[in-house]
Amino acid sequence: MKVIFVTNIPFIRQHRIDMYVDAIASVYETELWDLSIAFECRERIQNLEPDSVKISSMEEFRQKLAEEKKNTEIVLITGILLFNLKKIYPIVHGMDIPIININKEAFASWMGNEGYLNNLKGGSVKTYLKALLRYNGVARRINKMLRFPGVKYDYMLSSYNFYPEESRNFVKIHHIKYDEFVAAKYQNSIINGKYILFVDAALADHPMYTGNPRKIDRRVYLQQLNKYFHLLEDKYKIKVVISAHPKSNYSKDDFNGRDVIVYKTPVLIAHASYVVSHYSTSLIDVVLHKKPLKVLYSKELMQSVCRYCTAMGLQMADMLHVEKVDLNAPKDSEFWVDEIAYQDFTDKYIINKEHADKTNKEQILDFLAQINE
Repeated sequence: MKVIFVTNIPFIRQHRIDMYVDAIASVYETELWDLSIAFECRERIQNLEPDSVKISSMEEFRQKLAEEKKNTEIVLITGILLFNLKKIYPIVHGMDIPIININKEAFASWMGNEGYLNNLKGGSVKTYLKALLRYNGVARRINKMLRFPGVKYDYMLSSYNFYPEESRNFVKIHHIKYDEFVAAKYQNSIINGKYILFVDAALADHPMYTGNPRKIDRRVYLQQLNKYFHLLEDKYKIKVVISAHPKSNYSKDDFNGRDVIVYKTPVLIAHASYVVSHYSTSLIDVVLHKKPLKVLYSKELMQSVCRYCTAMGLQMADMLHVEKVDLNAPKDSEFWVDEIAYQDFTDKYIINKEHADKTNKEQILDFLAQINE
């Protein structure tokens, strides 16, 4: 059996991590297929995977997939969302090739919609109704049936089945960040001394935000962050370190000389004294490590193109019972951990309790072995 990993945006290192490419490649023949040109994606992204195969058109994709199918059984693993998956679904489904989604986006989407409904009622009626449509189960199913008729993943691997209408088979695993958490526990700190960690969400630089007329003012946003970081450093007498999102474009100058580090978030969280963040999937690591957390927001963020990411963070703060910090008027309050709330969140949304003794790598390889029988 051969496993083909497919993206509709340029293939980057984070895709490799999120889809467990290296773990699967240790057992199966694999290839990385970058369909960004075929999807007419205009994102300019750093940290591209050099060994990905660039496919320029849907016809080339069809021909290449058919050629692979002649030689061996194929499974396709992707993080492509349904509204884009529909473009390649007839090709893949027509060749009877299983589509597997190792999912992290459903969690973020669900958190964003619930967070918007709970926290951002001051937004536009149109946006509020969209959130309600995405959150309400019956309305959501009807909407997807009309927009993506018949388009489903054959298997969805995730820690929680937020959107059962999107897949034919749900396979419960740990959250995809779980193995990173386990590995980080045994790594030495890369920072000397104690520190407070800012987990960045690329709100100022993410390609999906920067071309939008409602993008945030990067200069004002960074001023707010730096002012708050100075408050924290003055209170706790330890430095703030920036864990930059892979799609951010920050330098040390943006953060008044503070360290800016990319692709080290798990180990940075593992050794941090405190964490501040907007929403990030890396908050899963924060919960598992039981790190004191504060979630950041502002009126400007809530009214910008970043409003859903802001809503995700606010919803997670509510569920974990941690402080929500308004960057326009931050308070001089202490960090805390509600251990019961953290554990409840872990049990419901992070851990597959039936296989608590196994890593995600082991669970995913077990699943692939089953469908390869």
